[in-house]
Amino acid sequence: MTESNQSTNDPVKRDDSNPPEEPILGKSQPLPNPEEPAGYEWHKPMEQGNLPDTKPIKPASKAIEDQPTILSSSAPKEDIPIEIHLEQKTSPPPGITDTLPRKVDEIDLSATRVTPAALQVNKAGRPPAQPGSHVTHATQNGAGVPAPTRKENHVSAAAQKNNPKVPVVKNGGKKQPPPGQKGKNKFNFGGCFVKGLVILLFAAVLGIVIAGVFLVYQYFTIASTLPSVDDIRGYASQFETTRFYDRNGQLIYEMIDPNAGRRTYTSLDEISPYVVAATIAIEDKEFYNHPGFDIMALTRAMVQNYTSGEVVSGASTITQQLARTLFFTPEERVEISYRRKAKEIILSAEITRRYSKDEILELYLNEINYGNIAYGIEAAAETYFNTTAKDLTLAQAAFLAGLPQAPSVYDIFNNRDATLVRNKQVLTAMYNLSQEKGCIEVSNSPDPICLEAQQAADAYIEIENYNFQQRANPMVYPH
Repeated sequence: MTESNQSTNDPVKRDDSNPPEEPILGKSQPLPNPEEPAGYEWHKPMEQGNLPDTKPIKPASKAIEDQPTILSSSAPKEDIPIEIHLEQKTSPPPGITDTLPRKVDEIDLSATRVTPAALQVNKAGRPPAQPGSHVTHATQNGAGVPAPTRKENHVSAAAQKNNPKVPVVKNGGKKQPPPGQKGKNKFNFGGCFVKGLVILLFAAVLGIVIAGVFLVYQYFTIASTLPSVDDIRGYASQFETTRFYDRNGQLIYEMIDPNAGRRTYTSLDEISPYVVAATIAIEDKEFYNHPGFDIMALTRAMVQNYTSGEVVSGASTITQQLARTLFFTPEERVEISYRRKAKEIILSAEITRRYSKDEILELYLNEINYGNIAYGIEAAAETYFNTTAKDLTLAQAAFLAGLPQAPSVYDIFNNRDATLVRNKQVLTAMYNLSQEKGCIEVSNSPDPICLEAQQAADAYIEIENYNFQQRANPMVYPH
């Protein structure tokens, strides 16, 4: 330790011949004379390990006793002015309500060592305050103001007005909650909505899974009771009309089974494209696209039947009608139940999986009943128009396509008005489908069937003015 430092450690002896230079930490008070007026006492910090034998002078302020300032031996060797802390026993300056430091239980002499970094002057002209210390900085008016600490951050507005350098704490110094806990006690509508949505989605998924398991179980239960569709032609009608011709090829007589009817099997290539287009338009416009049943049509039919209180639509596709005709008994065909509809759907799905659309359509057109004991499109063309299925016109094909829905109702000989209304429905359906899909695609013709409004009107007028005659079957040569 240098002589200058030794001289500063003596609390009694004072050398005024070499006054200290102006301190860098601001204006420091000169060392007081022991003869100072009453009310002031002084205390000079001592370096640890170099305590004098003399009894230390009792400090006048508890703050000075609790927070001594000791210069480290690692400080620069040049003369460093010592900061003297004065505490006046009078009341604190107006506006400062909490300036006294807290009392500690013991003095840690090594806690106030000053490092070189502590001597750096900040922008305010003072060294930065150490955490946990209560160092009093001298101000211009001579009043000692304790440096703000982390705990003592509550400063009144009056103190801020008197000393602008004193930091201001907003909201009256009240402790603010952490950002994650803001509004924790309030009801969180967003969180409840998300939780409710998750629960709803979970319930929906669970319901779908349960419904799927139930449907699979019902599918295998019903499918085990259904006949095989491996040989679908074996279930088709085997009867055909027996005809007698003379040597010139003129028809003499048709032998018709009284329990069956007229029937002549015809391949799809020998059927007019107008028949295919009219049948698809009125019975199953998505025939070439669905797997044997139409989900949208079934849903629409269920809604219509529920709202009307009766069965107004069955939504049966061409494949379902074929399955009902081939595999169901006459009693089952007229039965109205969900189980029968489920059988239709399962059988139609299996038929579609095993057979092509053309095979299904050909079987349907040769198996369906057109009324007046005419089974199949060839027998229907002969019965109503005395022609073949290949030569049917647009008007004739549209008329025949409307009969299979209710052959006993749509009878042109006994119920002409209702039959003509049905004919108009078929032509309207053909026109709408042609406009919707830009002509009707058919598999037995390279050219699609396009129908304009005028064509539909002309076809209706043609059927309305047509002279229908019941086909007679006289026995010209009974012998």
